[in-house]
Amino acid sequence: MKEKVSIISAVYQVKPYLPEFLDSILAQSFQDWKLYLVDDGSTDGGSAVCDDYAQRDRRIQVIHQKNQGLALARQHALDVCTGEYIYFADSDDWLEPNLLQRMMETMEQQQSDVVIIDYYRNTGDKQTYCHTHEKHIENLSTAEALLRIYCDRISCYMWTYMMKRNIPQERIYCDIFEDHSTILKWMSHAKRITLLHEPLYHYRQRPGSILHSTGSLKINATLFRVVLDRYDFLRRNHLLEEHQKKVDAYTIHVFLKLCKDISRSNVSFHEKMKVVHDIRRAIKAFPWYSPVSLGTKYYLRQCIMRVSPKAFIRVTGATSLFSHPIPRLKRKLRGQR
Repeated sequence: MKEKVSIISAVYQVKPYLPEFLDSILAQSFQDWKLYLVDDGSTDGGSAVCDDYAQRDRRIQVIHQKNQGLALARQHALDVCTGEYIYFADSDDWLEPNLLQRMMETMEQQQSDVVIIDYYRNTGDKQTYCHTHEKHIENLSTAEALLRIYCDRISCYMWTYMMKRNIPQERIYCDIFEDHSTILKWMSHAKRITLLHEPLYHYRQRPGSILHSTGSLKINATLFRVVLDRYDFLRRNHLLEEHQKKVDAYTIHVFLKLCKDISRSNVSFHEKMKVVHDIRRAIKAFPWYSPVSLGTKYYLRQCIMRVSPKAFIRVTGATSLFSHPIPRLKRKLRGQR
């Protein structure tokens, strides 16, 4: 018999966190689920933990594979799962006991294709409530949701989404920012998207995670490719054309911020220039946008980038561009006392 909800989770080198995660799945008040655990070649003993839990509960299916990365691990489970609804969870996090129940209730009550929840960010002993929704429940059209997702006003983390089985059509392809590269495309197939303003998931930030173990230049270069891919997807499919200026201005803003972060990264000038040149080429494909669209600071950064990427790196790499010098001087003097 097919499960109502397919839960998909990739497992790689997270043995210390697995029991808490798996116990939170077993504790769900909504019982009609099946967990697809993809062991992506773990070498820390996590494979045995997965097998042990699978023996305890037949709703847990373990798929062992050679290490292929998070994207292919998730896609493997997505290819074989049979549930009417799909939910992703990371194996080093944990769920509130009523997560599946509240998402399913909202899905059915609102007749939604997708439900998006709030979450907690857990860093050591610190817990922060992260929310992007203004109302307890809000229903969005496809265009409204895509614009908010693209402009980062709605979370792109896969584990904040529950969706009908027909929504995830494009394949997951990117191991860093795979959520950002995929969610926008998937949501283009949804007609009714509901925001549920309840924190039901615990996102554990830890030093050994993918983003914390990768150099900042590589992260920014990958994010540039992901943002460009998302932008090209919207253009190819004629999506958000009524909001084109907003989409363009936001994209330029992100590209310039990435260049600023790259200019301050701890790599050689030559390495910085290789990535910044690619971003500059993308920026020059856009029309000029005014300070009204970009804000004065980013408008001036746009001007410098279009004229000379070398000057951009030297200026933004040295200090915060166009910030007031007096507060900086005061902070410097206080630090010398």
